[in-house]
Amino acid sequence: MTALRRPGPRFLVEVVVIVLTALVTGLAHLGAWGIGGAVAVVWAVVVVIEYSLPRPRDRTEPAPVGAPTEPDHVASDVVRVLSRPPEPVDVEPEPEPEPEPEPEPSASPVPLPPSKAPLPPSPPSPP
Repeated sequence: MTALRRPGPRFLVEVVVIVLTALVTGLAHLGAWGIGGAVAVVWAVVVVIEYSLPRPRDRTEPAPVGAPTEPDHVASDVVRVLSRPPEPVDVEPEPEPEPEPEPEPSASPVPLPPSKAPLPPSPPSPP
């Protein structure tokens, strides 16, 4: 029985019991709900057993009430001076390239003054 007090063998026994429960209820043709219900009941029993087992306790004895305790940290006269990280150097950004000049617009056509010449005759219309 001392072997079952260790978690490894005890876990193995619990797994075997749950699997055998599913196997036996499956061979008994109880259906999916019957198998699931039986496995749930066995799993609940395993949980109760695991919860009721004693847990290993810390073996240190508590300090007596009123006894002086050592502080968590010890004050020291030594001071450590931390150096500052170097300040960042200002780096000039690369100059942006100048945009290409836009081409000058060509001169807009100037309308010619109306001429006093007669208009050419219009072509004859097809019959």
